[in-house]
Amino acid sequence: MLQQMGTYNVASPLRTRILDAAIEVVAESGWSGVTMIAVGERAGVSRQSVYNEIGSKPQLGQELIAREVAMFLSAVSEAIERESNPNAALVAAASSVFTIARDNVLLSAALSPGPDAETGLLPLLTTESTPIIQGASDVVVKSLSRNYSDVLPDEDTLSAAVVLVVRLVLSYVIRPFGTPAQMAEQVGWVGAQLLAPVPVSTSDRGNLM
Repeated sequence: MLQQMGTYNVASPLRTRILDAAIEVVAESGWSGVTMIAVGERAGVSRQSVYNEIGSKPQLGQELIAREVAMFLSAVSEAIERESNPNAALVAAASSVFTIARDNVLLSAALSPGPDAETGLLPLLTTESTPIIQGASDVVVKSLSRNYSDVLPDEDTLSAAVVLVVRLVLSYVIRPFGTPAQMAEQVGWVGAQLLAPVPVSTSDRGNLM
């Protein structure tokens, strides 16, 4: 599931009901309080049905994170497409992420883990965050390229810059430093430096001729 981060498919009604029930349990008891029995009872199905549909508790965590990330990235794409230039787009996208993250139940549970921290949700955002970073970077690159291709740097530079910006955004999500607007402005400033055209010196210009 995490290998497909950012491309979450619409789940079946049963799967959706189970995931919604899991979020409710997380909101009440935290991730450490989540059991397949509790999720099944909340969803109105048996524990075995939860196992059959989702798998183990770690798989449930991955599924929940994947669904939440897809929701975040949908907001990011919408924010990027509303703006008139890539710098403003990065600020708007980051602001949407920080605003949603502030009240996100699953994220709060991940950042306030219980006794099972090492096997909980937090590693999916830290030591095992590569799928999230890659999936988010792909979405941002595609959205920027679709809307601002005439003012963006070459593909390799754009991809590298976006990865750095996404890593910065994720670090702020994990440990906020200021209001959503303040953090978004900082992300925008970094993005502007990374996406700015590199000046060509006189000697370099001569080599290009």
